[in-house]
Amino acid sequence: KLVEIPLVALCESPLPGAMSKRSQSAPGRRREWKVGSMDPADIRFTQSSVGSNLADYMDMLERGSQAPPIRVYKQNGQWHSLDNRRLAAYRGLGHDSIPTQRVYLSHNNGRSNKDGTEQTIRQEAARKSTTTCGGKDILIRGPGCMLLGI
Repeated sequence: KLVEIPLVALCESPLPGAMSKRSQSAPGRRREWKVGSMDPADIRFTQSSVGSNLADYMDMLERGSQAPPIRVYKQNGQWHSLDNRRLAAYRGLGHDSIPTQRVYLSHNNGRSNKDGTEQTIRQEAARKSTTTCGGKDILIRGPGCMLLGI
């Protein structure tokens, strides 16, 4: 259910340092980083919890500010977020649309591993993958903990 809007870039991402080479899936074929919007309920969390500073994002959205698109990837037929706090804020406020940027697990995310090699989206997703409920719910830590779900 990714609603696409005009293409942002071919082989270059708005994320600093990310996706600097062609896709390995098809020689000579470029993979696009698509920017669009989705229903937050269609996106799974990758983490089991977020910090209580979620309220800052919610306040920002309630004031009419727009957050940057959340990065989403598709795996096993499901959309997953790498930006769980922003996803939780949109869901918590009952929004029916969230700006998204589709990323691919095989591409670099602009960060470095401890050994100096570039980190891939797949490595970031694995590091963040702490959910035990398939990403349907997320625990908001802090005073008066609460559970946010689909």
